[in-house]
Amino acid sequence: MRLLRALEVRRAVLRLRPDIVNVHMSPTGPTALALRHLPRLVVTVWGSDVVWHGGREPAGRRFWLRFALRQARAVTAASRFLAERARSLSGDGTVDIVPFGVDCEQFSPRKEGHAEAGAARQVRIGFVKHLERIYGPDILLRAFAHIADDGQDLRLVIVGDGSERGRLQELAGMLGVAGRVEFRGHLPHEEVPRVLSSLSVFAMPTVCEEGFGVAALEASAMELPVVASRLGGIPEVVVDGETGVLVAPGNVEALAGALKRLITDPEAARRMGDAGRRFVLSSYTWERSVEAMEAVYARVAGRGDG
Repeated sequence: MRLLRALEVRRAVLRLRPDIVNVHMSPTGPTALALRHLPRLVVTVWGSDVVWHGGREPAGRRFWLRFALRQARAVTAASRFLAERARSLSGDGTVDIVPFGVDCEQFSPRKEGHAEAGAARQVRIGFVKHLERIYGPDILLRAFAHIADDGQDLRLVIVGDGSERGRLQELAGMLGVAGRVEFRGHLPHEEVPRVLSSLSVFAMPTVCEEGFGVAALEASAMELPVVASRLGGIPEVVVDGETGVLVAPGNVEALAGALKRLITDPEAARRMGDAGRRFVLSSYTWERSVEAMEAVYARVAGRGDG
């Protein structure tokens, strides 16, 4: 059925004769056959199509990815990490890096009148992600428990939902920190800046190879220092020692130490937050991302009718 639907899409594209066809997420399996000889094809890889978690490479994936990517006149990826993975799977070829952009007007510091009630009296660590084990929320809870009784009014704000929520709430109780942890559940993306504005530090303790790390950039745009795992594409968006601190994935003690360092040294946290905002403005605005994609389209459109 998937192949039949893909072939229907292919026939529609050939009827419409668009200037450019941009396929998002490189297809695998026989559905990749639908890409054969499509005019001016751009393939964009996003992560789960070239990175898989918790097991072996699915059978045949490399063959079909190589086939799909070789049909394209251009391949784009959000990070150097994803670009290198795409090249390793396809065997050759150039991959253009077109990162996610951040809306730096929506994600901008709110230092006066916008913080949530009580936030100014508390040090608040935040996590915004699906509540799944691969993103490390349990690691963060355990790290938080290490520092929760260090004499400061600390709170952990967990935004997101997922299959691990119940287990995480139980873990917070077992660790004796349930009264200091707020489970906010899922929030619409437009409400995330309001939550970020109430935080002191942003944590991204993933234990999987994330392709990019846009949540870290959104926090940096809000002038928050970021503590994150040194894994996948994250080191490209968190500059260790400048916009945040990188730690070994899954290491509770290292994560706790990095969080404590920023909590006990507010001046260092402020410097990292300021540097983070400048970093996003210099390289990761929506405008820059759009310009990069337009440049790819212009190059592909100028190659003739093929």
